[in-house]
Parts: sequence; C-alpha cells; structure tokens
Amino acid sequence: MAFNIQTFKSSFADGGARPTLYEVQVSFPNVGDSPEILGADGTLASNKLMFTCSAANLPTSRLGVIEVPYFGRTIKVEGNRSYPEWVVTIINDESFVVRTALEAWHAKINSIVPNVMDPSYADGSYKVSGLVRQYAKSGSNGGAEGDVLRMYELWGMFPTDVGEIRLGWDQRDQLEYYQVSFAFDWWTVVQNTDLSVALGTVGGQAIPLAP
Repeated sequence: MAFNIQTFKSSFADGGARPTLYEVQVSFPNVGDSPEILGADGTLASNKLMFTCSAANLPTSRLGVIEVPYFGRTIKVEGNRSYPEWVVTIINDESFVVRTALEAWHAKINSIVPNVMDPSYADGSYKVSGLVRQYAKSGSNGGAEGDVLRMYELWGMFPTDVGEIRLGWDQRDQLEYYQVSFAFDWWTVVQNTDLSVALGTVGGQAIPLAP
C-alpha cells in the first residue's frame, strides 16, 4: 500500500484512546470497625483509592497452548484460560487510609502471628469485585466528562502482595508510591457503561461512586 498521510489521518480521526483517562474502583470487604479505615459509611478507603490509584491496566485475556507432537512436528491447540494477577500503583498520602485498609484485609485473610483466617472471612467474603473504566477524551453530548469507552469488572479479588514503600534521605521532591497485586477469578466486560453502574460483589459489599 502506498504511503498516504491523509488516509492515515482519516483512519485515526479520534486521536487514539489515552492511558491517562481511567478510574479504578474496588469494593473493600469488612476490614474492621475503625472509622479511620472505613469512614462513617464504610466506603472511605474505596473512595480514596479512586483518587490515589496512579497506575493500573485493562486486564489480560490469556489462553494456554497445548502442543501435540506428531512425527517430529507439533500442532498447537487451545488450552485453558488463566487470569494473571492484576497490579496497580497507589500514591500514599499521610492519612495511610488505603494502605491501612489493605494491610487489615491481608491480616484478616491470614493473621501475621497466629497464622489463622479471621472467622468472618470463612464464608469467602474476603473476595470482592473491582471495576476499571476507560474514558473517552470528550462526552458524546458535549458534557464536561468523557464517555466510558470500556469497563471491566474483576470478580473474586483479594490482595496477594501489598508492596514496599521506598524510603531514603535522597528521595527529594517525590511522593510515596507502592504496588498492590490482586488475584482474581475472572473478569467480564460491563455492557452498560453508564457511570451509575454499581459494583457487583463476591462476598463483599457493593459501593456507590464518590460524588
């Protein structure tokens, strides 16, 4: 095909989706009775995370491959679907609300000293759901907020790794960041991309969007 910049421009009219236009929402389970963690309505950490999750991703779709040998050659057939861990990066603020909630969640799944699960999690309620939304650059009706282009719901989530926060006397003019890895059972694409869509849950509570 001969090069034609006008053809390229017409095929790329919307300018491409932007990785900065996203939002993450996680429905924390019951991680304790402290209002410093959950707030008066139980959604403090969830709402705080929406503003401090500085990096995330749209989840991977992965199929395994089975190689079948025959006379020195192989053919490949489809294997089983798997879901690698979902990793996000979080800004730490001086309230430590999100990190405190994540550490409490972790500790109730498996306590730090006794090596036991909290009885309230024995029914599987430590597994919750989360949403990641990809926004457009502008709204279809001239609104101030971009339309939701794509929304994924991750089911059966729980944190497997609450990462380190690097400290150092040489760390000037920087914020604290840390990574969190979540295991989950599966993801689905949410067809209704209206912002009012609430989280489904697997044992956890559904939470509303922050106003």
